[in-house]
Amino acid sequence: TVSLHDQTTRALLWQSKSQQRVYDMPSTPSELVFTPDGSRLIGGGGTAWLSAWDTRSGKEAWTSRLDNSLSHPGSEGASWFASMSIARNVPMLAFAGGPVGRYFTSNSIELVDTATGQAKLTLAKVNNKITAVAFSPDGSVLAGGYGLGENSDLTVWESKTGTVKWSAKTTGSTSLIEFARDSLLFATGGGSGDIVKIWDVRTGKVVDSLGEFSKTAAGIRFSRDGRTAFLLLASSAVSSRMLAWRLASHKIVRTLTMQVQVPYGRVAFSDDAGFVVTGHLDGSVRLWRGPVD
Repeated sequence: TVSLHDQTTRALLWQSKSQQRVYDMPSTPSELVFTPDGSRLIGGGGTAWLSAWDTRSGKEAWTSRLDNSLSHPGSEGASWFASMSIARNVPMLAFAGGPVGRYFTSNSIELVDTATGQAKLTLAKVNNKITAVAFSPDGSVLAGGYGLGENSDLTVWESKTGTVKWSAKTTGSTSLIEFARDSLLFATGGGSGDIVKIWDVRTGKVVDSLGEFSKTAAGIRFSRDGRTAFLLLASSAVSSRMLAWRLASHKIVRTLTMQVQVPYGRVAFSDDAGFVVTGHLDGSVRLWRGPVD
């Protein structure tokens, strides 16, 4: 099942196998994420709210107003969510968000209980744009990237305590963060002319760089065995490439070209990278075969 949304319509649930629209959600979130078992869809946006819906019935399970750093008098309570991530083995959601201002700056990372919607912990409040957050698959750590342009910062926290495990400066974007399944590595990228970097979760060191691409990395996914990184590179508004990069040999082993008529704004890989979904500016959604063997 695929969740969809845009700036003018409600969130939708779409069954990818039957290509049928399941139902509409009665709200307009800026970010959406499924719980690991697929039973709930959680979204946030508007006036600093989070909501969870049952994916079978479409009924709302809970709604939580977040009356902390996500709103202030000057923004009239409006807020936005830059990134969301959900832990697989603990009922915890992380999001980066902030008040809607001149630069739409997301400056807070919060942890929320997915069962109740109650805020649990604030991990960071920074005077910079938080670009992405991501839990490791085992839920032990959370990675966050912040900063714009060529110089960015990365921080990894212990999920249970909120203790900083390590922080690092990096050149290149951190608007994409993707963990390998063993939770020992994660990739960062997302900028134009970017270098996609692979980081060691334990040491904070860069262990590999997947080339200096001249195009924007729009999506990253690791293979199930952790040996391959799948990349979606936006070559232009209507042309993209999907690459399979073998980490051990540092070589591209498969390339697919995507030709589209309308630029896309959102990308999502299936769990095994066998499919890629792109959401386009005309409201259409396209399903592509991924660059797997």
